[in-house]
Amino acid sequence: MFYGTIAPMEKALLKKIEKNYSRYKDELLDVVTKYNYRYNRYNHSYSLVLFASTATIMQDFLLDLVRQTDRIVVFDKEFFGIVFDSVDEKAGLKASENILVNLEPAVFGKKIFVSVLNATEASDEDALVRKSLEVLINEIKLGVDDIPMSQ
Repeated sequence: MFYGTIAPMEKALLKKIEKNYSRYKDELLDVVTKYNYRYNRYNHSYSLVLFASTATIMQDFLLDLVRQTDRIVVFDKEFFGIVFDSVDEKAGLKASENILVNLEPAVFGKKIFVSVLNATEASDEDALVRKSLEVLINEIKLGVDDIPMSQ
């Protein structure tokens, strides 16, 4: 992989995500499959949000920020995801912004990268997970931080 002029912390984060891509994808698929079933059967949309930071993220406080129907997936101390249940694109983006507002003070001065995609933006759960990871990787490569984006 070509990393160009990426800062060392971002480069390390990017390498970690790329190295563990298959494991992250499989773990996300395990979680998303349940939500995707409900999306296909009952048209209950959901959003998959991935957060990565150049700082250690203490995920304990997240439990107070999500609903019981949402699911947090912790990969390691710098990277986690949340599946927001029964939300459209707009509500998924708003939910991710709410998490970001609470997360930023905890990692003050460090970068946070976010990927936000709704079930409507992919053909199936595998495509959604892959696209979410690719958006996150591209945001790290481009240095786009603090702004939830869907592609």
